Amino acid sequence: MTTKKPKESSRLDKAVADLFSVSRDVAKTAIKTGLIQVNSKVVSKASTSVTSDDTITANDLPETKAPSLFPSPLNLDLLYEDNCIMVINKPSGLIVHPGTATGSTTTLAHGLLDYAPKIASVGESDRPGIVHRLDKHTSGLMVIAKTQDAYTHLKQQFQDHTVTKKYCALVYGNLSSDNRSIDSALDRHPKKRHLQWVSDTGKEALTHIKVLQRFNSQTLIEARPVTGRTHQIRVHLASIGHPVVGDPEYSRFPAAGGQKLIATSLEFTHPEHNKTLRFVLPNTLI
Repeated sequence: MTTKKPKESSRLDKAVADLFSVSRDVAKTAIKTGLIQVNSKVVSKASTSVTSDDTITANDLPETKAPSLFPSPLNLDLLYEDNCIMVINKPSGLIVHPGTATGSTTTLAHGLLDYAPKIASVGESDRPGIVHRLDKHTSGLMVIAKTQDAYTHLKQQFQDHTVTKKYCALVYGNLSSDNRSIDSALDRHPKKRHLQWVSDTGKEALTHIKVLQRFNSQTLIEARPVTGRTHQIRVHLASIGHPVVGDPEYSRFPAAGGQKLIATSLEFTHPEHNKTLRFVLPNTLI
């Protein structure tokens, strides 16, 4: 039995994984089976919030997480860098960090360790410096933290929904209106666990949609997600009958050119000098 205190506020499963060097899956299983106590009381929900004031006790955790990250050269498309942050343009096809479903050693996380070795101590051990993510097949803007202070500051901005993200997408069909909002809650798919679906019991999700240009059978749109759920834009668009062109998982019409979704605009407050920074990529979908 071992007792430790979290360094910062987070979900319980995250805190257990970081403090006791186990995978998130092992942490969730341990919580569900009663092996984890918070402030001397058994807690069975992985999503329970804990802070640095809490104490977490683990009893007989079944597996130790082996170090999975190592520096690996990657040609980063670096758009901006200073002493505490980087802004990059992630290409389509690049996985942001290793996961149980991939096992890939060619990820952005590996490349970041090669480019900036000190980033290994920033954030979570299996995703150093990474404060948000893009899906494998989605390209575009990401901000990376180079220091722990920057990481904490940026994480809070994302949690408070003060970061403005805009995406361009080419979707199938002709949307009925130029502007609309989709507020369908999202949850993990009950059978295909790596996917999401619309569910009344899921977490709230809100995406604003604006039509930019109409074609015969496709529409170019701007999507602004207010929340940051996994696959949010793709699932929301598919749920209204207008999936992203080339989406390999939520569209029935595969496209040879790949998924047509780009994170084209990112606006946030610089963690050190508190000035607003805005980065914009050209729309290359048409």
